[in-house]
Amino acid sequence: MRYLKSCFPIVITYFCFQFSPFGSYAQKDTTKRDTIKKEYYEENQARADYYKRKEKYDYVTRAKIEELSMFKIGLTATPLQFSKDRLGLIWLSIGYEKKIRPDFSILGNLNAMLIPFYKDEAIFNLNLSGRYYYNMEEKIWEGKSANNLSANYVSALIPLYGVIYTGGFNPGIYPLVEALYGIQRRLGHLCYVDGNIGVGLSLNQPEIVLNLDFGLGL
Repeated sequence: MRYLKSCFPIVITYFCFQFSPFGSYAQKDTTKRDTIKKEYYEENQARADYYKRKEKYDYVTRAKIEELSMFKIGLTATPLQFSKDRLGLIWLSIGYEKKIRPDFSILGNLNAMLIPFYKDEAIFNLNLSGRYYYNMEEKIWEGKSANNLSANYVSALIPLYGVIYTGGFNPGIYPLVEALYGIQRRLGHLCYVDGNIGVGLSLNQPEIVLNLDFGLGL
């Protein structure tokens, strides 16, 4: 009984504090701190997950590795490009791209039609293009990329020579120049993917050009 009498004031004080404005404020403050801690943890976890994904992407595309030239052997699909009365071609493409500035490169390509549409027919062309990697210097300065060939670009392509073989060699008809916007990415140490779209300007009329290129990059 004596023990209960000694504890009674403590119990009364506790309940008074809990139901007083001070007790409510303490509970609210604790809840607020717990909410802030949870939000802080979730924000840090989301940021950590983002950087992990970014590191994997940079590793696959070799974004942080300097690369000033690339020998390219690939397959090129031109699904929107006309050749005589046919729409779309699949090419075997061999090219070499060389950086002459961090934001500018020269690319030469030799293309041959891989699958003939008619017997004894083949199409060959040789072209030269200049590529301006418009955000490259900014990405290098910010530490997001090294000086390489894995970036977005705008390009002007000039056909140098084209022939159609149908039992004899005949000059091919191609646009005088193509203005393109493209995205090129490295895929590991040996592969690349390169896609661009734009307009081909010729003596007759403008045409839409779409190129999808995938292959080995050495």
